[in-house]
Amino acid sequence: MRSVSERHGVPVEVDERYGRVRAWVQRRGPELPTVEELMVTAPFHVRDKQVPQFEREWAAHRHDRS
Repeated sequence: MRSVSERHGVPVEVDERYGRVRAWVQRRGPELPTVEELMVTAPFHVRDKQVPQFEREWAAHRHDRS
């Protein structure tokens, strides 16, 4: 993370409490709609936490917004 951030001139932010490391390429703006871009570190293996009904509920949410 540090070497990639340095190459792009983006400072690294370390959250000491939770051990998260991130580098903001573009911070979120104050008004909506907005865009943000950041680089983060993550473990190689991540346990799937998606609940079984997620796909159905997400599809219903998207349908309501159409």
